[in-house]
Amino acid sequence: MHLAPLIRDLAIILGVAGLTTYLFRKIRQPVVLGYIVAGFIVGPHTPPFPLITDLPNIRVLGELGIIFVMFSLGLDFSFHKLASVGRFAAGTAVTEVVCMALLGYAVGFLLGWSFFDSLFLGAILSIGSTTIIFKAFDEFGLRTRRFAEQVFGVLIVEDLLAILLLAGLSAIAMTHTVEGVGLLLSALRLIVIVGSWFLIGYFLIPTLLRRAGRWMDNETLTVVVTGLCLLMVVAATSMGYSAALGAFITGSILAETRESERIEKLIKPLRDLFAAVFFVSVGILVDPQLLSQNAPLVAVLVCVLIVGKVSTVTLSAVLFGTPVKSSIQMGLSLAQIGEFSFILAGLGTALGVTSDSLFSLVVGVSVITTFTTPYLIRYSGPIAEWIDRSLPTRIHEALTRYSARMHVPSRNAEQTRVLKASLFRFLLNGILVTVCFALGARVGLPLLQSSLASFRLAILLSWVVAVVIAAPFVWGMFFAFRDRGMRSFLAHLATIGWIGILSAAFFATTISFVITLCAGLLLFLLSYRRLESSYRWFERQLISNLKAKPSLSTPDLESLAPWDLHLVRVVLHPNSSLMGKTLKEAEIRQRFGLNVVAIQRGEKSILAPHAVEQLHPMDILLVLGIDPELEPFRRIAEFPEAAITGEVLVSDFKLDRVLVDHTSPYFGKTIRTSGIRDEQHGLVVGLENGALRSTNPDPNRILENGDVLWIVTEPKTL
Repeated sequence: MHLAPLIRDLAIILGVAGLTTYLFRKIRQPVVLGYIVAGFIVGPHTPPFPLITDLPNIRVLGELGIIFVMFSLGLDFSFHKLASVGRFAAGTAVTEVVCMALLGYAVGFLLGWSFFDSLFLGAILSIGSTTIIFKAFDEFGLRTRRFAEQVFGVLIVEDLLAILLLAGLSAIAMTHTVEGVGLLLSALRLIVIVGSWFLIGYFLIPTLLRRAGRWMDNETLTVVVTGLCLLMVVAATSMGYSAALGAFITGSILAETRESERIEKLIKPLRDLFAAVFFVSVGILVDPQLLSQNAPLVAVLVCVLIVGKVSTVTLSAVLFGTPVKSSIQMGLSLAQIGEFSFILAGLGTALGVTSDSLFSLVVGVSVITTFTTPYLIRYSGPIAEWIDRSLPTRIHEALTRYSARMHVPSRNAEQTRVLKASLFRFLLNGILVTVCFALGARVGLPLLQSSLASFRLAILLSWVVAVVIAAPFVWGMFFAFRDRGMRSFLAHLATIGWIGILSAAFFATTISFVITLCAGLLLFLLSYRRLESSYRWFERQLISNLKAKPSLSTPDLESLAPWDLHLVRVVLHPNSSLMGKTLKEAEIRQRFGLNVVAIQRGEKSILAPHAVEQLHPMDILLVLGIDPELEPFRRIAEFPEAAITGEVLVSDFKLDRVLVDHTSPYFGKTIRTSGIRDEQHGLVVGLENGALRSTNPDPNRILENGDVLWIVTEPKTL
């Protein structure tokens, strides 16, 4: 009976990988290195003969590994978390990518390489490997650490920048000119397309799963979410983007549903299986002969990569307000290249602008840094601690004050918040309007042209359909700024101008603008109220989906933690020594330096629990602290892999930063007498004023002008 070569190859790969990973666990080495060694053993470059033959299909299975890893990362790193670290992650990632791209180009130039070899080398060295880092964090149990959240934020922004690099390098290679306008258009196209995926997904998928999820068994749910993931992957690749981006977006959307924890458990076996094949496929690429021939050059590039990545990420993170220790750990974690670097190197080869040796060098650098990354991550904590202690006192205090200032709210923080919300509303609706017009021009117009004799009538009807569908979102753009001042006037002008630009896909520029202006005024005069109600329905539906997940899960709450603090969910084991004690008797704050922010007990939610609250079996504690304090507490309180079932109701609360000044109702009072806890049911978890920073402020401290309080509370109470 004939057996497909892929099945035989897969049996060999998994058998060897199982043996090597078992041995690596026995000698306490990272498992990911065992997978790479397995790939080297079964690969075509290991004598006396190759053990596997169906390499193309093995690479396909490896690509599935990337897809499922990115999908799991999206489930663990939702849009809320991405938004919460967006400013710091975006700043750190952009600065690091630009610096590494320039450094790589300079190294290529000094080595006497051609312009395109140097250009592609810079791009290759600037993008880290999400798959490798995710696997290492997962293996070492670091995914819930504070710095890991920041690393994942940087990686997601890096992946988005990698897509822009793909588009930009393609344009430069084909035209042999550096076209800034083309890069800008590519960036705008990326924002519109990715933004529309998020919005449409948030609008449809949570509603679907909320209504049908309770009727789905595990098998059906696995099939449905895997199908959604692969559909988004197909959509992303068909538009020229990476499969990894499509998978991550799907995971981020599903992270906002009630079924996210269930989905994560169902997907984990698939992720682990295909991720193993991916790392084995990396090991298969190792050619010892080629590496030995280019050993000096590979060594130089590895040193440039590690030193450059660690220094640029660390300095960039410090520049954007990340504490020194976390910045160093981020730099050590990101010192590698991976799957995107292969894609960039392959692009240069396919376009015929880079030398054949560049891809081989990239493989060598990737394999070596895949080996070094787990060790750099494992020892990042002790290294960061040592450097932090070794800094001169004056420099350490200056950096601490700078980091604190970056997080202090301004006195007009409320106005800034309203402005950001209005701007976000304007951009959100602008994306949806763009999608409506794009569908009208690319889908509606060809359909009408094929069924109508008049070409002009087909254009007019397709434009009208696009306007009607987009009308509620046009209203959202028009009135995104609720005030009646200059901002609202500029929003009106920008909306009309944007509609005119989009209409140019149907008409000549002058005609489109005149028709749009007249039709827009008429439309708003005749159907103002109906458009408002239509838009309000859409907005309520979208917001309800974004807030639909009532979960105490860590990923949604990490954004609340100030400084290096960390919010972690801890399930109290029935045999814990803390069982039956009150919070006062347990002395969690005194012994571990931690704050218990909330307790979930069945369907009962207790926010800012009092000291007399008794701890019961299987209580879910939401605890705030730093990683060195959290780990010993978890060992005492929680048993391994605690299973949480049912709905968790504590979710609708936030951490506010409140600035105390002479007009504040808290000024001159102590924390105890301010009424924050008893009257507003809030918990003060942090206080800062200049260089003073305290995570457990004395309740008898008198609040002064310039104090910044960090208060966990329900949104409507403070």
